[in-house]
Amino acid sequence: MIDWLALLARLGVTDAEPTLETLQRLQRQALLSFPFENLDIHLGRPILLDHTAIYLKIVVGDRGGFCYELNECFYQCLKALGYDIDRLEGRVVIGGPGAPFDHQCALVRLDGVRWWVDIGFGDSTLVPLDLDRRDEQTDGRSRFKIEEAEGFFEISRQMEPGKWTKMLKLNSAPQDWDRFADRCQWQQHAPDSAFVRKRVCTRATETGRITLAGNTLKHVDRKTVEIPVEEDRYTAILAKHFGMTLVAPTWTKPQA
Repeated sequence: MIDWLALLARLGVTDAEPTLETLQRLQRQALLSFPFENLDIHLGRPILLDHTAIYLKIVVGDRGGFCYELNECFYQCLKALGYDIDRLEGRVVIGGPGAPFDHQCALVRLDGVRWWVDIGFGDSTLVPLDLDRRDEQTDGRSRFKIEEAEGFFEISRQMEPGKWTKMLKLNSAPQDWDRFADRCQWQQHAPDSAFVRKRVCTRATETGRITLAGNTLKHVDRKTVEIPVEEDRYTAILAKHFGMTLVAPTWTKPQA
């Protein structure tokens, strides 16, 4: 039996009333706890839109995942807590127009306010953002702006002082989970998919971010430090920095 509220234990949260404070705490804890990672793609393990599979992988297991997995677990947990929540599809527009169902996230309504809730976009906001605000917002680390037009939210981030970059375009219409299936398959198999080209595992830390991309470990804090990782040390690095256990993994192609 699937108990989505068991996700709270993995986040170290015991009491959780469906309030804004709880939502903020849960998103922050999820980004600090769950790696955003695509390792199953490079292990030749299919990622299916199957609730039992992602429950065992993320809630019961020690793994993370990408947006269709992480945000579905979060969606189901928040729904079980009693939040008024919709599943949204997004298009990643960094460097291009994006494609429908590129990304899965959620919208939560609280006291008449709509909040963007997302734990599956890698290096993004640590707290939910108010989709009804048009001034700058911050998660304490980065600045964001949100615009709305023709049923879409456009989310921009200030990558450097005075320079805004559009990241995501979110369709405000609620979506069924099975509508993400085709794009989920594309992300796993298409030569143009960033998830196919390189292994990645990343999570937020209390003071920055740690990322294992290919065979380079990058710590971002007050300064950025990059360390090459030999293949025979790869699983040890995963265990040490991401709490993940992979026993004698067999990769589908040479890594770099």
